[in-house]
Amino acid sequence: MTVPKRPFAVTCLIGLVLTLTGLQALRLWGVLSSWDYLSSLPLTVTPAYLGLSAAGWIALGATLAWGLWRAKAWVPHAIRWAALAFAAVLWLDRSFLQAKGPQSSNWLFDLLFTLLLMASVIGVLAFPKVRHYFGEPHE
Repeated sequence: MTVPKRPFAVTCLIGLVLTLTGLQALRLWGVLSSWDYLSSLPLTVTPAYLGLSAAGWIALGATLAWGLWRAKAWVPHAIRWAALAFAAVLWLDRSFLQAKGPQSSNWLFDLLFTLLLMASVIGVLAFPKVRHYFGEPHE
């Protein structure tokens, strides 16, 4: 089966997925390289949680990027759920695990940015060319 020509919007979505995956890779590297230091801090979670969650996001991101690149039919559904899960975990971590401090002052910006990214992902997947790329029937 030949892969149809990739729409620019899908290329942008691949870039977003790879960027977020790369940030998780940096997070994993940071946890692994600073394990002893992180273990000495009075954190509400162990470094294992930080490392395993980053590794999970890396695996998911790599799978989604591959599926986007190869125009796999399951990707639009998986991307929607992954975006929702990523936002939910981000906000749960921020709300319950992050220490309170000055970083809490920008929650409105972070919320708006999260909603903008979610809307962008859902919007890109709704474009007719994108739907055709993944083999979805036209309605």
